[in-house]
Amino acid sequence: MNLCGKAARLVRVCRNAAANCFGQPVVVLTYHRVAVLRDDPEQLAVSPDRFRRQLEFLRSNYPILRFDEPWGKPERMSFVITFDDGYADNLTAALPILREFDCPAAFFICAGAIGSEREFPWDGGGTPQRKEFRTLRPDELRELAADPLAAIGSHTVSHPRLSGLSPEEQRREIAGGHRMLEELIGRRLTVFSYPFGNYRDFNADSVAVCRECGFFRAAANYPGQYHPGCDPLAVPRHLVRDWDADEFQSRMFRFKYL
Repeated sequence: MNLCGKAARLVRVCRNAAANCFGQPVVVLTYHRVAVLRDDPEQLAVSPDRFRRQLEFLRSNYPILRFDEPWGKPERMSFVITFDDGYADNLTAALPILREFDCPAAFFICAGAIGSEREFPWDGGGTPQRKEFRTLRPDELRELAADPLAAIGSHTVSHPRLSGLSPEEQRREIAGGHRMLEELIGRRLTVFSYPFGNYRDFNADSVAVCRECGFFRAAANYPGQYHPGCDPLAVPRHLVRDWDADEFQSRMFRFKYL
């Protein structure tokens, strides 16, 4: 970590420590996949066994909140579980483990990838999908959406870096993906996740379109906590890797300040 990165981290720790004096934080976790992959250059997959151990720790020690419901002012540090992109293993591997521990989760779906025969660029680009990188099919998305533990959210049509698009192009991606998913599952969606989601990946136009769409809450993808008064259309999240139980527990304790 360079000097600027260390300074930003220190500022964030001090700010969060001060905020925690007035109320307990909500920490939102970002997952993508629950799978064992032969090759995972982006480190997006958590193995089923490690995911099970991570949920066991969270459920035993903290309240687990839903992303699509009000959080109020929690009496204890609380966690929220989210998944990005819409891989098939969200249904086949993640959901059964979430059911074991009665843990709700939000699934942010890239609408244009549903039923697609093409992989995401980071999984191989334009090549036909290999089984281990498959996205949800329409029937699978509806099955996931029918589970009471699952909240379905939008993740644009084609997963672009929104800040590089014009306001009208952003509207097509955000509102278009929202509309496609609502038609597929037959009900209103109220939550959204910005693709990539770092500070430079979306902008004020992106937030304005989310507000136009009537989203109740939108997730970014940079580290931080949520406290009452924070912007509900730019909720920070912490990315989870394939950490063993000890590493996961250590990081969850640190997330109270990071």
